[in-house]
Amino acid sequence: MIQREFIGRHTCDSPEWYTPSDYVEAAREVMGTIDVDPASHEEANRTVKAATFFTAEDDGLKQSWGGNVFLNPPGGKDDSKTSLVVRFWRKLMSEWGLCHVEQAIWIGYSLEQLQTMQGVSFKSPLDFPICVTSKR
Repeated sequence: MIQREFIGRHTCDSPEWYTPSDYVEAAREVMGTIDVDPASHEEANRTVKAATFFTAEDDGLKQSWGGNVFLNPPGGKDDSKTSLVVRFWRKLMSEWGLCHVEQAIWIGYSLEQLQTMQGVSFKSPLDFPICVTSKR
C-alpha cells in the first residue's frame, strides 16, 4: 500500500489534498516549527506534525490561528458558494493582519489559483515571497 503522506493529490474529486512530505519538511526548515495546520486531519498530521491542527469537523475557518501556520487549503466550495481556497486565504490574511500569524507557508499548485486570489483580500499571494517547484 502506498502511504498518502508521499503523494500530492490535487484533484477535483476530493477537497482533501495531501502535501508531499518533502514540501512539509521544507516548510519546517524555513519556519523552524509548524504551530498550526488549519485545514488538516489526523492522517495528514502524521506528516505535518503541527502542534495544533483543525479538521473539517473543527472548521479551521472558525478557529484562531497563531504562530507559524502551514496551510494547504481544501478545494471545492462550501455553503456560502465561495471557493474554500479563497475563504482560507482571506482567513490567513485576517490572522496575519491581526499579528496572530508570525510566519506562514501557503501551498498552492496552480497559476489559476494565483489568478483567482487577485483582489479577494488586501494582499494577494504575489505580494509575498514565492517558490515554484520544478514539478506540479
